[in-house]
Amino acid sequence: MKNIGGIEKHTVDFVKALSGLKGVEVVLGVSRGSFVDRSLKEVKKHYLTFRSELSRDSLKLFKVLKEERPKFLVVNNGNEYFNAYLTAKALGIKLVLFRHIAKPQPYLIRKFVLKYASVIFAVSDFEGKS
Repeated sequence: MKNIGGIEKHTVDFVKALSGLKGVEVVLGVSRGSFVDRSLKEVKKHYLTFRSELSRDSLKLFKVLKEERPKFLVVNNGNEYFNAYLTAKALGIKLVLFRHIAKPQPYLIRKFVLKYASVIFAVSDFEGKS
């Protein structure tokens, strides 16, 4: 994204946290020259840009995931959900979603993507009491 916001900052923090774990290898799909790309120089990357659902980079994502064979595909931006769903389902990869905005999702996302996801993290400012 051109405008840096919470999703981009969250992605950087999340990747840094995962990269610091023993036995965890992170491979990032990212837009070239983006804030996330510039902020994570030490992470293995594949350059992808999803401008819409069923993006032309869906085939590139399929090829990357087929080559890398990850256990999980973590998606941090709703614009990428459908592309990620189709690819993860085709390759039998578990899908993990982050949801940053509470607005209702389009029908295809609700009908297929959210039901397929192994985990959905709802990002919020809520602080629970112990």
